[in-house]
This record gives sequence, structure tokens and C-alpha cells, in this order.
Amino acid sequence: MKFLRLSVIVMIIAAFTVTAFAKDEKVAAVVEGKKIYMSEVNNVLQSVMARQGMKSSQLDMNSPKMQQVKKSIVENLVNRELLMLASKKNKPEDLEKKVEEEYKRVKSRFKNDKDFENALEKNQMDSAQLKEQLRKNVLLDSYVKNIESGIKI
Repeated sequence: MKFLRLSVIVMIIAAFTVTAFAKDEKVAAVVEGKKIYMSEVNNVLQSVMARQGMKSSQLDMNSPKMQQVKKSIVENLVNRELLMLASKKNKPEDLEKKVEEEYKRVKSRFKNDKDFENALEKNQMDSAQLKEQLRKNVLLDSYVKNIESGIKI
């Protein structure tokens, strides 16, 4: 169960780096009609590399190892989307309240509004996109907790 939760957390973090994509772009996967684009895969890869202090210019992006990493990212994005679909079926009643609480909590981590806005800009997001991502996070967290509560050992 901890592995599932860790996987969800990793995908949530990765999802923070995702931006909007063009409709004519190469599709990596389709989940229940929702397309996952290669640019989303590449954005997650770039984010992971940045956190590791690596630059794409240092690596052969077409090597078998990088192709395997990209495949893993696609699988994780597919799993995230499947979790999102399942979590929407068990939507908590106080979803919007929880989203607002999370938004305030995230914003309170910054010294001031300017630092907060700069962080959003750095992640290519605005407040509405952050709230949408937080909504997804709350849905996923609620879903995982629901599953955990039903497990008896």
C-alpha cells in the first residue's frame, strides 16, 4: 500500500510540470479517450532530469536506456489517468473546500505573493491551473485513503 501511495505522490509531483499541448502532436497513449501526448512525457522527463541536476544535452535521448525511461513515464501517466477516472467516481462531498485549503497551504509556503506568482510562472502555471492540479491531488488522495480504509490485515 505504501508503494501505491508513493507512486501516486510521484505522479502528482510529475503532473505539476505538465502544460497544455497541441492537438496535432504525437500521441503516446490514449486512456478512455483522453490523449497523453509525447510532449507531456518529455516534460516529465525534463522535470525529473532537472531535479537530478542533469541536462538533456548530457545524454543521448535516443539511447535504449532513455527509451525505457520514457516508456516508464508513459506507463505512469496512463496509471495516473486510470486512477483519476476511478477517483472521480468516489468524489468527496467537500472537494472544493479541500482544494481551497490545499491552495492556501501551498501559497503560505512562500514569503509573499510575488514569490508565489514567480513559482507558478517558473512551473508554467497560473492559479487556475494550480487549483485544477490540487483538485486532482485531493481526488487521488481521497481515493487512495478510501482503498486503504477497506484493507484488513
